[in-house]
Amino acid sequence: MTEYTVTAIRYQMGDDLSAEGQKQAAIEFVAGLKIGQQVLLAAEPENPVDDKAVAVYINFERIGYIATEQCDEVQQYLDEHRQGRGVVERTDGHLTFFISIPDSTEKPVVIESQKRLLPESPLDDNVKLPYKREESKLQLLATKLLDMDVNEQSILPIIDMAELYLPLAKLSICHEDGYWRDKIFKKLTGIRKLITKFGLSEEDVSRLDGIVHQLRKVVGDMHRSSDHWSERVFENHLNSLRNNKIACGHLYDKYCDAYLDKKPFSEADQRKMVVERTRLLSWLESMKWSELRRWGSELII
Repeated sequence: MTEYTVTAIRYQMGDDLSAEGQKQAAIEFVAGLKIGQQVLLAAEPENPVDDKAVAVYINFERIGYIATEQCDEVQQYLDEHRQGRGVVERTDGHLTFFISIPDSTEKPVVIESQKRLLPESPLDDNVKLPYKREESKLQLLATKLLDMDVNEQSILPIIDMAELYLPLAKLSICHEDGYWRDKIFKKLTGIRKLITKFGLSEEDVSRLDGIVHQLRKVVGDMHRSSDHWSERVFENHLNSLRNNKIACGHLYDKYCDAYLDKKPFSEADQRKMVVERTRLLSWLESMKWSELRRWGSELII
């Protein structure tokens, strides 16, 4: 049996913690792991540091990464969504734990790398923006929801998973996310029509009704040009980079160096920002599956 090392746990423990606080939280987290506990794996081809990175999740929260030197091997055992499963085997009693992959004894199937991307970005590769933690969680939840068979045993886990998915449903405008969102809505609507087969309690039926109602509103909002995507996609990314100096500060600095004459986003020349914003807006408006509302002439920094 091959063991794979999970590292970088301290960096997932919260941006509001000091370095020492993150370390202590990671030690406590590793100490609380149970042998045999299941983990989920997800490739991150858009990762700006390593496009072969494989993230490790527990309860759909990213808690670390497969050690860099083992990523090539682990990638071979991921499915068509670039995802997989593992099991906790042991810990080092400190900041690291080790997993096995149940199917890794079988002959690996090499899958052509797939990237979850917006249309080709006008940004240079050296300032490639990463997807946020919530967007990676969105991808993982959406694919698991769609892959689950509907039966008496799975119906409650599906509802639980849908509740986790709902707050993220309007987070992304990627083609795949739009496709998954519509498919999940149809799946949950279909389940609601067959609800008497599953013997759910009134409380669980009410939960499902609430999810379907809210997701119907999200799907409608995403297709109405008058309401569509009021969030400022690019600016939100820059703000997340600016506010997370520990994990993403170097990317924010690269952007400022390359496009804003080495000035911080909030201090850049307004004429320069108008040029950049116009260029990026043109790019965003070219995306399939979206009719982005124009953001107006004002700059919100």
